[in-house]
Amino acid sequence: VGTLQRRLVDRPGGLATTFNSFGGLGVDDSTYLAARVSGAIEASGGFDVVVIGLGTNDVIDGQVTGDAAFHIDRIIGAAGETPVLWLTLAETMVARAAAVGFNAELRSALDRHPTLALIDFGPEWDQHPEYFASDAVHLSPVGRAAYSDAIAGAVDSVVG
Repeated sequence: VGTLQRRLVDRPGGLATTFNSFGGLGVDDSTYLAARVSGAIEASGGFDVVVIGLGTNDVIDGQVTGDAAFHIDRIIGAAGETPVLWLTLAETMVARAAAVGFNAELRSALDRHPTLALIDFGPEWDQHPEYFASDAVHLSPVGRAAYSDAIAGAVDSVVG
């Protein structure tokens, strides 16, 4: 988060940023997460974009969370008219079939949510095993830098 915050703020016309990070949550925690998203938007007076990196905990055991589409829709819906950028998962993880399934759920959400765009970083992860720490789940320093650059580039494309 620190690397990304510096990347967004320390540039000409830098963005004011607010970060909420919730380790260990999955898309099936959508009631809690939707309340956090809508509450943050309301409390701040609005955001230009909401970025979501969520899903790894949903597929780590090899299965896609039941009714993932329902949970994805709830979280995106909480953002209202605010654009949402959601990062895809690496499909080379141990739970490959589940990651592919989760990414398919995200792609199908594009048809239901005109405010949604995907940051298709999954293929980037798949080509760079050095982006992962030794546990093959968490990002290494070089992975965090690449992740930050991908998010910052996507945010730039939305807010200019």
